[in-house]
Amino acid sequence: MNFIWLQTGSENESALPVNREDIFAHSYGKDHGTMPTPRRCAAIIAEVRDGDDAQHAFQVLEESDGAQPIWIYHQSATVESTVAFIKAGASHVLTTLEDVDKAMNSVREDCPADSVSGKTLIGGTGSMQAVSPSIALVANRRC
Repeated sequence: MNFIWLQTGSENESALPVNREDIFAHSYGKDHGTMPTPRRCAAIIAEVRDGDDAQHAFQVLEESDGAQPIWIYHQSATVESTVAFIKAGASHVLTTLEDVDKAMNSVREDCPADSVSGKTLIGGTGSMQAVSPSIALVANRRC
């Protein structure tokens, strides 16, 4: 499982964790182009540092339409901003890099690679293998 980290577009340096090899960095900045989505992406982490980042995070939440879990990393999140992000569809709002690391490790523990490849599904037909990634996306949301 990999993660996409949407880096801040502000002048501040991104808090992208450098010690993790499972993160793909993407800078949304002023270009709101198509976001890369690797096939086995566990979550998209949108870093929020200012109002522009927050607007872009809301846009990402709207465009994802629940297809992938979206986590918000916002160091100065308030109760009001957290509720707004959750209502817009965010799976988590995290305020420290430690929380981000714990959440990422939790996903790894909850979704071993075998379950994504379809080995836990009943039946080995091509149809079952084809729906496995879609099931994994929904299963991550724990609905």
